[in-house]
Amino acid sequence: MKIIITPDDHAITKDSYTFIIYDTDAKRIEFKKEKIEDLDCIYLKNQGRPTFRPFGIALNDKHILIASNDRLASFSKENYNYLNLVNVSLFLNTHQILLSKDSFFTCNTSIDTIGIHKEKSFHLSVIDYSLKDTVDKPLDADEKDTKHVNSLCEYDNKIYYCLHNKGRKISEYKFFDKNNYKVTDVGEAGFCSHNIKIVRNNLYSLSSATGELIQINLETKNVTYYPIVDPSITFLRGLDCSKDNLIIGCSNKHNQPVKEKNCYLAMFNTITKDLSAPFYIDEIFVITDLKIL
Repeated sequence: MKIIITPDDHAITKDSYTFIIYDTDAKRIEFKKEKIEDLDCIYLKNQGRPTFRPFGIALNDKHILIASNDRLASFSKENYNYLNLVNVSLFLNTHQILLSKDSFFTCNTSIDTIGIHKEKSFHLSVIDYSLKDTVDKPLDADEKDTKHVNSLCEYDNKIYYCLHNKGRKISEYKFFDKNNYKVTDVGEAGFCSHNIKIVRNNLYSLSSATGELIQINLETKNVTYYPIVDPSITFLRGLDCSKDNLIIGCSNKHNQPVKEKNCYLAMFNTITKDLSAPFYIDEIFVITDLKIL
């Protein structure tokens, strides 16, 4: 199984990569994509986030899309060559992105909206659920960020999303209908949560502040927590699913000294609830996002 990972190593190493490809069968990094200068938004310097911060990943049959702040780059899925920048309305501190047939969705984390891009672009407010044709750019990453919307997942013609809530309150999960954009509450769980995957009508997410995997039964709304890591040393972010197995990103914490063998992938079986031995990743330290290729 091949997994594409965007790293967030700006504060740790000067050897920044746009993405890496990790092979779980060989248990090694198969490919490293060098820093693409077009993704370095140098005009955003001193606005609260690194100017080069590859984060959200989206895939289709031929392309890999990588978001870094307000820029979006396209790469060949066949040979990983950089192709071009994609003209789409993004902002400082873009988090996850999602391709869905004729639509493209983006977590505009710094302005509390989800970008919806079809024939034209508009924005769904995660505060009052209104649709906006235009929004003002933030002066920095935190100025307009109160909910910290960070994750997107498509399931049953709906777009699910997570409100991290910046540690001020328990994280929230909601979805909107792709046809009318009506928002529905799912539930609350975890703290400083990241990512959503839905397997057999169960929503899974990562409670990063507590080091736990969250499971929300979408029918009963029951919430179950599974301890994954010690949150004092390991940061959970990055989640995808292959059949019954969740692939979970485990990283060094930004405010902790770098420890050897503390950036890795964990595998959790959604049927047996077993956690497999980790896949350690050399040469990167912090994972922003991951997707199974």
